[in-house]
Amino acid sequence: MKERLYYKVTPTPAEAPASHKAAIESGWKRYLWSDVINWSDLDWHTDYVLNEYDMAAKTMKTYPITTNKGLVGGSVSLSDTFKVSTEITATLQDAQCEKGSWTWEKSKSLSSGWEELKSNADTNSITSTYTPTTDDSGYFIRATFTVSDDQSYKGTVTRASSTVIKEELNGIKIYRNSALSEEAGAADMVVGNQLYAKLTQDKFDADVTYTWHQKNADGSDHDEKILGTGKSYLLSGKDVNQLIYVKATAKKDGGASGAVKAAMDTEVKKAKTEKVSEAPEIVSKDDISVTVKMPDSYTKGLYQFGFIEDGVAGEPTPFDTLARGNNEVTIRGLKSLTTYYIKVRQIGEDGYEDSVWSDVEAQVETDLPHVTGTVEITVNQNKSTAYGETLKATRKNGVSSETGSWVWNWLKPDGSKVQVGTGSTYYVGNVNTIGCKLEAVYKGTGNYSGEISAQSEVVKKAEVSAPVNMIIKNKATSTDSSITVELPLQDESEGALGNNEKFIIGYSLSKNGVPVEYREAGKVVEYEPSTSTTTRKATLTGLTRNTTYYIFLRYAEQEEHYKSDWSLIDTSIDVTTKQTALQGSMHFTYANTGATNPIQG
Repeated sequence: MKERLYYKVTPTPAEAPASHKAAIESGWKRYLWSDVINWSDLDWHTDYVLNEYDMAAKTMKTYPITTNKGLVGGSVSLSDTFKVSTEITATLQDAQCEKGSWTWEKSKSLSSGWEELKSNADTNSITSTYTPTTDDSGYFIRATFTVSDDQSYKGTVTRASSTVIKEELNGIKIYRNSALSEEAGAADMVVGNQLYAKLTQDKFDADVTYTWHQKNADGSDHDEKILGTGKSYLLSGKDVNQLIYVKATAKKDGGASGAVKAAMDTEVKKAKTEKVSEAPEIVSKDDISVTVKMPDSYTKGLYQFGFIEDGVAGEPTPFDTLARGNNEVTIRGLKSLTTYYIKVRQIGEDGYEDSVWSDVEAQVETDLPHVTGTVEITVNQNKSTAYGETLKATRKNGVSSETGSWVWNWLKPDGSKVQVGTGSTYYVGNVNTIGCKLEAVYKGTGNYSGEISAQSEVVKKAEVSAPVNMIIKNKATSTDSSITVELPLQDESEGALGNNEKFIIGYSLSKNGVPVEYREAGKVVEYEPSTSTTTRKATLTGLTRNTTYYIFLRYAEQEEHYKSDWSLIDTSIDVTTKQTALQGSMHFTYANTGATNPIQG
């Protein structure tokens, strides 16, 4: 039975206890059922005897045992600087055993892939050192202390660097080509050229940030102002007269540290602009100016035109106004009846020089001297510009010896012009010009050219006088609700008054009242006048009985003129409608008799 067994761990075999009490007092322990017997405070890696005594049988058994080695414990600290060529010191701290050796490793990752650099180093020392080489840059470094096998302790203590090993950047160059085979020189410092940067340490190309800068006026660096980033930089107008340098700065998480710069010692120059290969085009000309433009294919760029008078040597005289693309420019201040040669040059922008004057040119001869002055249009008797009126054009402030002739144009609504007359006066007799303007043009003749002009006011319809011929009173008839009148002949045609006019009849209840136009079904009625062979009448219906009406006439509006005024009060007629006749019969009945006729007696 297990309950009879007593156990004790001792350095050497123990003596048997005399009794249960003696066993317990001397440190023996019993194994009871499923209990586990533990002995503490034993030494690491030490030989012991496990004594088993059977109290009933009075027998002793012994078993040799050896305790395990103790864990070394403690920690490793590393010096703070992790750079190529800078010694790293690992120090063992608070360990149970200082007998052992050191191993140094490197890896791109802290979790795996460790590669041994140095082993069995600095035996039985609490410190060990390692100096990283350029091959170690970009790697984490780990130092591990391992307890010697002959010690009572076992295990390892390790520590990895907090960052990868950094290597100082030591150089950068500027190149003129993307293949990075030709270094940039003074001749390359021209707007439009591309510069390229490359580290002397190729392996750090992805571990740095490239920035491009301009030096200050005193030659010092200006790192705060960044012109561009990346391995290449295009020189532009903002760089003209500036010194350019590139800076490579190590990224925090890469294997490089620090920053390096490379600078050009030649200021950036403007780039040359090719001279224009096509001649300007002449758009129009007069006596002292020429309008020119670039061909339609020139949609971009800024251009300046220059002119040379025929027979005059030297460079073209530049005209100040510039043209963007193929926009037109009018060169002014020229001489009349003179031949000129027009050249062009492109104006440099964004760091480009002006081109030289073109070899090709446009030839043009200016006109004869142009007539001068201004044109004034007036209407007879200061009337308004209307159909049937005569307009007069007068040239003012011009030189009397300048010869010319007059032309009148109709300015149509679609913007086109139609010549409708000549001479200094024009009778407005074309009904189509109503609602439009007329233009009087004085064109130079003989030794003069050019023209001056003015536009009239918008042509209106004419105003016509009230009818003179009037209704004859004694030929008017009436009923109790209507009046019939005999219409007069039309007045003789004159001006805007044509041959096919129509009348509008108006009526008023007083001689001095404002006439009301007669309407039927809400519409003003227009009547044709009588003729020498035909008498025409008009009947006004719906009138009030026994009422006097004053009758007036006016001409209706036509294509050529507005409505006329009403005929004069003195020529109006008055007509009175009749009283209404009494109609029906009378019937008598006699009270109490029922008789319809008188009864005698």
